[in-house]
Amino acid sequence: MKTYITLILTLLIATTAISQENKESKREKIKALKVAFITERLELTPDEAQTFWPVYNVYDGRMNDIYDNERKVMRELRSEFDTMDEATATTTLSNIQALEKQKLEARAKLLSGLKDKITSKKTLVLLKAENDFRRDLIRKLRGDKSRNRNKK
Repeated sequence: MKTYITLILTLLIATTAISQENKESKREKIKALKVAFITERLELTPDEAQTFWPVYNVYDGRMNDIYDNERKVMRELRSEFDTMDEATATTTLSNIQALEKQKLEARAKLLSGLKDKITSKKTLVLLKAENDFRRDLIRKLRGDKSRNRNKK
């Protein structure tokens, strides 16, 4: 019996580890695709690239942290929504509002940081490229999910 329980626990831990590894692997792949997409769209000179990427990487890391926190809040909201009292709802709403403010602040810091690094037009191209990349990624993910459902 102990062997059976140990085997089950080992399988669960291994599955969780593989799942985490796959998530990190997917995240890294998406990041690489995003860098390539933005690089192609912006057509940066070598000097521009050298000054652009450090500023953008700080922004991108900050936004990833904010989105991780947002996903955590939304997961908690979904799991507790039906039993949530007014005080918890108020706190959750404040947390969401704070995350939105952080997004705006990160974007403002990016824009001011890029002012003397790349042209205003290239900054606008960046904003469009980010939206285009996000939209294309979501479209591809939805397409994969619908294909997977059709296979079952």
